[in-house]
Amino acid sequence: MKRMFKVICCGNVDDGKSTLLGRLLYETGSIKQDQLEEALASSIKKEGSAQPDFAMFLDGLAMERTKKITVDVAHRYFTYKQIRFHVLDCPGHEEYTKNMATAAACADSALIVVDATRPIRAQTIRHIEICALFRLKQVCVCLTKYDLLADKSVLKQKEEEIQNLLKDKGFSYTIFPISAVTGYNIPNVLSVLEKFAEQSANMAEKNQSVIFHIQAMKQLDGKRYIYGKNLMNHLIDSESGKTFTLYPSKQKLTIAPESASLPLGCIQTIEPVDVNVGDCLANCPLMATNTFSHRTLFFEEPTNRLLLKHGTKVVKVIQISDTQMQTDAPLFLNTIEDIKENGFGILIDESSKKTIGCCIFTHNA
Repeated sequence: MKRMFKVICCGNVDDGKSTLLGRLLYETGSIKQDQLEEALASSIKKEGSAQPDFAMFLDGLAMERTKKITVDVAHRYFTYKQIRFHVLDCPGHEEYTKNMATAAACADSALIVVDATRPIRAQTIRHIEICALFRLKQVCVCLTKYDLLADKSVLKQKEEEIQNLLKDKGFSYTIFPISAVTGYNIPNVLSVLEKFAEQSANMAEKNQSVIFHIQAMKQLDGKRYIYGKNLMNHLIDSESGKTFTLYPSKQKLTIAPESASLPLGCIQTIEPVDVNVGDCLANCPLMATNTFSHRTLFFEEPTNRLLLKHGTKVVKVIQISDTQMQTDAPLFLNTIEDIKENGFGILIDESSKKTIGCCIFTHNA
């Protein structure tokens, strides 16, 4: 089995995201029989249709079912040609933009859904901007509801509009019409995702960086286990002698061979060590700094008391401008251009503890 491949599905509300992803789950045999029967029975009862309501496979929350919108990011999985896909179905309403941004930060590529029967909405444009902000290189744009489009000639104009939105953003993209209801061009969607996954896997093979943000350390049966976030999702192999640097002390540590059999979020070191929450282990260079260039997207009006969460570390923002940010303690980071997974942070209102923005660390803001 190949590595997990993460793809977000985004776009404006009601453009057909959940229906498309439900169709992909259906086509790849990823729906349980009882779910399929429930969706089919509901569809026959409401519309007299002999095929299931595909969106029912995604909208799992009670509030989503009632309002017929996606509120939270829905996580679903399917396997296609031995590739394990992790799909993040993002909310399309403006007030849930932060949910979409959080998903984009950890995704490999984007599936952008645009309703071919109506004008491109502001939220779709906003989602494209966020995909560009987080350096998603691979984008597939699906012009949905092709079966409802009376005049097919408008597709060329729609494609040109989308191309203008995507150009100069560093995307490798493809655009084509689909109908999730009838199944038109659904095989093309799966083929494009397969190609994206292969390209991503090839890039991952070339990058063997491991960055481990520390959450806690526990001692069990005389052994010390370090727990945290393995950002790159690389398994640490069974060879001994793998040397890592501990930040901020710059101490050199050797990863124990036993770490290869532990979960991604747990490692052991051969040398005894004391660590704190927010420390970081890495086998690649990191910047230890409290002043850095950034680009920031706020979801609501910021206050003058901000916290920045990066990895497992939370620091206070003591100064922020359009291009520079300073914190009260150093972060152990990379720029978004160098290592995406370690190149962004979440901004939190210190009083309410609400997530109100996100930022990327850049060479030049």
